[in-house]
Amino acid sequence: MTDLTPVDRETWLSEEERLSPRYRIDMPVLPYQRRASEGPDFIEVSRDSPLDLRQAAEMFGNAAKRECGYDFPLARALNFGEQRVWLLPAPRVNAVSFVAAGAVAFKLMGGVWELRWMYVHPFERGKQVIDFYWPRFVALYGDFTVQPPVTATAQAVLNRLGWTAHGPRSAA
Repeated sequence: MTDLTPVDRETWLSEEERLSPRYRIDMPVLPYQRRASEGPDFIEVSRDSPLDLRQAAEMFGNAAKRECGYDFPLARALNFGEQRVWLLPAPRVNAVSFVAAGAVAFKLMGGVWELRWMYVHPFERGKQVIDFYWPRFVALYGDFTVQPPVTATAQAVLNRLGWTAHGPRSAA
């Protein structure tokens, strides 16, 4: 095939070889049992967590990076740092295993917890996945701040939850 002209070569390529690469965002299925009696539970991921959990956090961080145009990785499985990432389960999936639908990351900055980034899989958007867990984040981190920049979609979520970049709307 090396001696073919580019036009002839194109006709011989399989359809799969001609396809342009696309982004693929999986919903990781993790071998962690859900607590059916308590409803869907989220999983905390830190630098001491098993590699599969850190890889799931990295996958969602990479998806957020691509979608929001960040220049740097938001989470790295092998160099996780001090952030705390919460993997959110897909609320509509009834499975024995944990199916991750998104992630929310926090980091302690100058004695104040800061929401660093959040990402929800496109299949689960508009289903109030963040809303469901927000009271638990408030219980864990208090009046945390939100690191800018904030996308228009994230701002709409924050507005709906009564939150500003500086914390709850009543405290701002």
